[in-house]
Amino acid sequence: PSLFGNAALVYDEDKGSNVLSLDGTNGTYAELPQGTFDNRNAMTITFDVLPRNNGGNYFTFCFGQNNEVYSFFRIRDNEIRSVITRWSWQNEHDVATQVYNSNIWNNIAIVYDGTLMQLYVNGALAAENSDTTINVSDMGTGMLSYLGKSLYDADGYFNGSFDNFELYDRALGADEIAE
Repeated sequence: PSLFGNAALVYDEDKGSNVLSLDGTNGTYAELPQGTFDNRNAMTITFDVLPRNNGGNYFTFCFGQNNEVYSFFRIRDNEIRSVITRWSWQNEHDVATQVYNSNIWNNIAIVYDGTLMQLYVNGALAAENSDTTINVSDMGTGMLSYLGKSLYDADGYFNGSFDNFELYDRALGADEIAE
């Protein structure tokens, strides 16, 4: 990924390795290559995330075209939520769950399989939407993707860290994710 602003690789004591650290200041984010998520109707995105500030509007991770066509993941306060839409925030289809301690490292897996979207937290299925009505390929091509930046200009930036970000070109099963 390309790093912007104060985005940096820093050593994390809990992980015992370098992680991507984003400080939440304007212009601090990481960008994946344009088109990374194009035409992927079956895929799984996994990563470890540690938020440091849980308030406000921001996307922890997202991909899409603009503020009308996107999918995002956010960990905020005591909620973990992932959405997909082709018609802006009023028409988001989501999977969401409560988390009782979001200020620790959490392992996240988001599975897209046609119009099915699943959210796994620390290896366990936390939420499922069996008919989002949207395939990722319906979102077009040349999609942008960011860690820590929203597709809404007025939103803030994510303050936290990422590790072990992986993209699979298929829907992983529950047993694979639990491992």
